[in-house]
Amino acid sequence: MPYLICDSCGILYPISEEDEKAYICGCGGNLRYYRSLLEYSESVRGPNYARKVITLQRTYTENKAHDYSLMEIIGVSMGIVGFIWLISGFLLAILSIFAGIILFMHGRSKGYSWKKGLEGEKTVNKFLEELPQDYFIFYDVKLPGSKGNIDNVVIGPNGIFVVETKNYT
Repeated sequence: MPYLICDSCGILYPISEEDEKAYICGCGGNLRYYRSLLEYSESVRGPNYARKVITLQRTYTENKAHDYSLMEIIGVSMGIVGFIWLISGFLLAILSIFAGIILFMHGRSKGYSWKKGLEGEKTVNKFLEELPQDYFIFYDVKLPGSKGNIDNVVIGPNGIFVVETKNYT
C-alpha cells in the first residue's frame, strides 16, 4: 500500500495506487510518496541504523523460562548424584533419582510453553525494532496492582498500540 509521509513530522497518509498528487501536511511540511512503509523505513534508517534499547531487567517470560530451565538442570543433577549414590550403595539414592526425574519432567513440561512464548516474543521484538526511529517501544509493561503484563506498547506518530504476543505450539 502506498503512503504519503511528511518530511517534517513523519505523519503518514495511506493513499490509493493512482493517487500520487503532492499535498501539504497539516504541519506545513511536504509530503513524499513511498510505495510501502518498508521503502520509507529504509530511506530514513540508512545503512548504519541502530535502535537504542533500554533494558532494566529480564521480562516476565524470560524469568519463567529461566526458572523452568533451572528446574530441569537441578533435576538432572539430582538424578546423576542419585545414580552415583546407588553405585556406592547409599539408600537415599533411589529417593534422589526419583526426585530428580520428577523435577526434570515438571520443568520440561511446564517450561516448554514459557520457552515457546519467549521465542515468539523475541521474534515480534525483532520486527518491532525495525520500525522507524519516531516509534517508541516499551517491553514487558507491568500492570499496577496485578501480576499481569503487556508484552509491548508501541507509541508512534499514528497512535498507541498494545501488542500481546502468543506463540502456540
